[in-house]
Amino acid sequence: YLEGVSTVYFSPEGIYSKINPNVLYDSTSSSFLMDKYDIVYVSNVEDFVHQKENIQLYERPDDLYAVLVGNPTFLLEEDVVVLASNEPQSRSINQDELDSLQRGMLLSDLPGTQTEVDLISENLKSKGWDVEVISGVDATETRVKSIEAPKILHIATHGFFFEDQEMLKRSNMISTDNKKAVANPMTRSGLIFSGAENTMNGEILADDNGWLNSYEASLLNLRGTELVVLSACETGTGDVQNGKGVYGLQRAIRVAGAESLIMSMWEVDDKATQELMTYFYDYWIDKKMTKKDAFNKAQQEIREKYKHPYYWGAFIMLGE
Repeated sequence: YLEGVSTVYFSPEGIYSKINPNVLYDSTSSSFLMDKYDIVYVSNVEDFVHQKENIQLYERPDDLYAVLVGNPTFLLEEDVVVLASNEPQSRSINQDELDSLQRGMLLSDLPGTQTEVDLISENLKSKGWDVEVISGVDATETRVKSIEAPKILHIATHGFFFEDQEMLKRSNMISTDNKKAVANPMTRSGLIFSGAENTMNGEILADDNGWLNSYEASLLNLRGTELVVLSACETGTGDVQNGKGVYGLQRAIRVAGAESLIMSMWEVDDKATQELMTYFYDYWIDKKMTKKDAFNKAQQEIREKYKHPYYWGAFIMLGE
């Protein structure tokens, strides 16, 4: 059906919102689709049109400012954590709830993300960029919420998506009385930052709890941000809404105002992801390719080292 076509704009509907067409294999030609077509992934036509209007209004091409977030300290030590006082007892997490949460979410350390943001920082700084690296105990949800429209926002941490609404209720992240919030996929997906494991342990932190859900992410100030990279697991997933693509982090970041977004569709390998991102910035910033070409080239580099699509095919780019 696509003879003579080189570029395909893919605006998925329904369950197709949860696949990466680049990794589909054509047995007749013994090749992946990314070898045959330049596939441009857009969440839905409505967002695509409005996004073009938004960037024309807010674009700041001379502002070479990047914020890189990585390697959060999920379990804060006693001398660092600040607990809230006089909190309602209903917000505590009992052992049964904690066990249920931990079975669905293991907050393993991500040392590769520190290497990732450090290498990207060195690359950007060598090209005259003003770079802010936020990591360790400083990589809090509150700090991320205070970020003001950098040209690049790169976040390397765990992502989450609770498909089971009952799991979310047991996690105590949202009051069980708020049925609309529990049913909303924008509150059941997001990113995890410093102190999140303290929350899992039943401690009530003075500031945010370390779990930035998609609704909160949609309120970030990304008007004029050229690229957001969510270097985390399953940041592209969420509930499917007909005509609206996937409700989750990908929609949240676009609503917040970012022009382009790179995100994952499934759990990703820490080391392979770090290498992919390093290649991407090298081709985009150092070799001055377009974002799309740099992203494709980085995936090709990873394919040379890790043949299976699990390693190189998890990430997609929304926008151009």
